[in-house]
Amino acid sequence: MRPLLTLFLLLSFFSCDRAEKRTTDLIDFIPRKAAVIVKTTNLTQLISDSKNHALLSKYNSTNYGESMNRYGDVLQHFNTDQESLIAFTQIGKDDYEISYITKSTPTLFIPDSLKYTLRNIHTTDPQITEVIFKDTSFYTVTIANTFIASSSQLLLENTIREKENFYENDKSFLKAYYTSNDKAVASILIKGSEASSLWHTLLPKTKYNGFKNAYSWLQADIDLSQNDLKLNGVLLVQDSTNQYLELLKNTQPQRNKVTEITPLGAIGTASLSYDNWEVFKNNLAEYRKIDPSKFSIEKEELLGTFQEISLISIAEGDAVAATSSDPESTNLALSSEQEVSKNFRQVAIYELGDDGFKNAFAKAYAEILLLPKVNYYCNLDTFYLFAEKQESLENIIANYQNKATYSSIEAYQNTASQMSRASSLLYLSSTSKIDYEKLVSQKEAKKMKAISTKGYPFAAVQLVQDKGFMHVQGVLNKNENPLQKGAVAQIASTKLDEVIILPPKLVKNHRTKGMDIVLQDEANNLYLLSNSGKILWKKVLDSPILGEIQQLDLYRNGRLQLAFATENTFYILDRNGREVAPFPIKFTEEITQPLSIFDYDKNRNYRFVITQSDQVTMYDKAGKKVTGFTFNKALDEIVLPPQHLRIGNKDYITIAEKNGSLNILSRTGKPRIKVSEKVNLSETQLHKKGSNFITYDVNGEKTIITPQGKVITEATDYGSGTAIVTNNKVTTCIRDNVLFINSKKITLPFGSYTVPTITQVENKPYISSTNMESSQTYVYNAKGELLNNFPIYGVSQSSVGNLERDKSLGLVTQGDPKTVLVYRIY
Repeated sequence: MRPLLTLFLLLSFFSCDRAEKRTTDLIDFIPRKAAVIVKTTNLTQLISDSKNHALLSKYNSTNYGESMNRYGDVLQHFNTDQESLIAFTQIGKDDYEISYITKSTPTLFIPDSLKYTLRNIHTTDPQITEVIFKDTSFYTVTIANTFIASSSQLLLENTIREKENFYENDKSFLKAYYTSNDKAVASILIKGSEASSLWHTLLPKTKYNGFKNAYSWLQADIDLSQNDLKLNGVLLVQDSTNQYLELLKNTQPQRNKVTEITPLGAIGTASLSYDNWEVFKNNLAEYRKIDPSKFSIEKEELLGTFQEISLISIAEGDAVAATSSDPESTNLALSSEQEVSKNFRQVAIYELGDDGFKNAFAKAYAEILLLPKVNYYCNLDTFYLFAEKQESLENIIANYQNKATYSSIEAYQNTASQMSRASSLLYLSSTSKIDYEKLVSQKEAKKMKAISTKGYPFAAVQLVQDKGFMHVQGVLNKNENPLQKGAVAQIASTKLDEVIILPPKLVKNHRTKGMDIVLQDEANNLYLLSNSGKILWKKVLDSPILGEIQQLDLYRNGRLQLAFATENTFYILDRNGREVAPFPIKFTEEITQPLSIFDYDKNRNYRFVITQSDQVTMYDKAGKKVTGFTFNKALDEIVLPPQHLRIGNKDYITIAEKNGSLNILSRTGKPRIKVSEKVNLSETQLHKKGSNFITYDVNGEKTIITPQGKVITEATDYGSGTAIVTNNKVTTCIRDNVLFINSKKITLPFGSYTVPTITQVENKPYISSTNMESSQTYVYNAKGELLNNFPIYGVSQSSVGNLERDKSLGLVTQGDPKTVLVYRIY
């Protein structure tokens, strides 16, 4: 998350405008403790661009925006085309005051007596004037033809007392100040010794301070278009000052590869690279004030083989990604750590036994990267991945194999095209993943989370070591298509204690307007998970659920419940897993078919049908038997859940028997259509087409039942023993390795496939099936086109739906018998 926060650190105290470099004495009047200095030649444009920027303008309601509005209230009174400086100085804890410095001109500030109240303060020489305008007051003074205004009288008095040029002997400041580009939109300077306090003011709850003892001065030219934010400048480090960026002196940056392995769902990554381990090691010895000839680093035989060390932050826990320049030497260094903990998707994950390896990264790079203690590692091509938890490695492996990484998508490629390929330090953040609660107050976090960063998927800050200084670039650019269409990223992996027997299914969350996940394990625990894989609750049931879990709105208030039947119980549960009275209803005789729910008039006046062998019982929403439904018992065992279909203005209830009889009844249970002959039905439910009923028999032949009860059979290519799934738009099945989607035949790799499922999402059907032998899940559209980047890893039936309110498509499946996988389809 640090890149975005770094940009705001640089830009919160101004986002824009013109800067000109020339010899000036304006710097004589910069307050000694100024933390941030903005140089501009067009103050009006500065204020206007800040207010009208597509992203920055959204932050007006936050503390940052309110602070900037307060500073703007002072600056809006001045009118000049001269070079100006705006300095921000800390006066008290978390309190920054503004100073505005420019050459005095007749039109700079005209105090119209009808608008302003002026009060002279005689305690200083030269004299300070207080200017009061509505609810705003500020203080001004002119010294040697230099006009200074400040929001603080004390700050202005200190400036007068200092008088002499504090920066005269600060060569780093002068070098930074005169590095700015004449054609830049604006220039900003940040003082290294003040950056730590500034960081904690902006982010009071953060535990990490990446600016503490980092550098002397940072200067950056700001390119602020209406949509983008870009920084380009230098970061200066003074020798022998114990500023940690000295660790990179005399090194050459390497091409960053970490984005090739960073999952799309990652929070972000921070990467360090260098060309020579010995140079870095000697720099580290000097920084730690140890004689280089006596300095040693634990597990140097391993660390010395890497040229890029990266932190990858993901929900499962941070991981270290190291790029090896010599895999043979890396493997040799790890040869003692070859105990396989598990194999995940044909990748061996090893458990580290030596504490030296576990702490090596955290100790060696402590000054520059906040790396975790690690317990496991694996090898993917030239990448070596280390993490505290196996789940972190599994997430990275899965997304790497699915090609769902930062570097695979156009949005990141657009950001990367504006930076150098090689960085000494690279920070990347996914703007949508920032955990504001860990950075600012709860109230402020709520405001920040409400601000949409859609169109700005990535923020990046890059440091490139050069002779005597370091280049700095920052990019927060707008992407019209933030993520490559069709990219598939694993965003969660949740391991349960028991084997899953009812595969995960997406269900609607009426609160978020997104989706949750339901499933059942072999201990008969029913689980509800969030779409990020978090277990919300689990409830023990009496036996396995029959069929699928359905949703309904029992109270007609938009709140959805879960309804289903087990072998002996009919349940309705609310979203929190609580039983909804008067349910559950328990039965002594076994329930033999999944629960059927009828909503005749789409008015949520539900009817529930329980099937027990050859008997059916209908209940209303109050849990009472519906006595008006007269069909209670069939002549033979009922083989399909009873169905309700409406054709025209008539309701039909269908009940299929094992002997081939098909009962087509009215709402009251009386015969409505007499079927002329028996039908040897398969497990395919009936559906309507025009005025006819359509299904498929056990031979795979299409069966049409007319309104007069006539049975018409049509041959198909499906064949016997094939599970055929159909709705009003799509008919699908798999025979051997051929997938049928309507009239289209798709040849798949040989294997054992799950029965296809059809999911309707935003009126678009998606057909999915999983090859259980190769652990590959396929998803097609209604045209028989495989979605981009499929197949993906999966070992069960999958469920497709809109994960969140913003309609982002997702999929849930299993990664192994006990693990739920959540994918986002971009």
